[in-house]
Amino acid sequence: MPRYKNWSHHQLLHHHHQPSPDQHHQTPVTSAASMQFALQSALIAALLQASAYSKPVFPPITVSLADDQTGTSAQATILANGTVFAIPALFVNTGIDNGNMVVASSAQLTSFVEGVFCVFREDDRAIAINSEQSFIFFDTDRPGALVDLSNVTFQCEI
Repeated sequence: MPRYKNWSHHQLLHHHHQPSPDQHHQTPVTSAASMQFALQSALIAALLQASAYSKPVFPPITVSLADDQTGTSAQATILANGTVFAIPALFVNTGIDNGNMVVASSAQLTSFVEGVFCVFREDDRAIAINSEQSFIFFDTDRPGALVDLSNVTFQCEI
């Protein structure tokens, strides 16, 4: 005896294939607002990640060159990013620029951050100046003697 003896075969098929009101074919609804929110969230996440890997900000470093015999001095400010600067370019038209040559007896970092390392170079000679030793004489054998810095470079880095 069939299990559904009171129903005809047609009723069983019809009933079996007829979805209930809550089973109607549903397509995912993606609204413009939810798509925009997803895109904004992805953009914010990307910006936050990019800011974590952005270029560092290099602090400004100010160096003062002095003629200790006359008391004349001049300052120049550079960024501590490793860029090499020619001393004449930094101190042109200052009190220590004597026409064709820049002369000084000492240097001092007057504005710097902890951990900065700077160097004056001429050929294979180098004189370091940094946050630990922020004052130097260019001629250590004769402190206060004037030195021609026309072929000297200066650079700082963190």
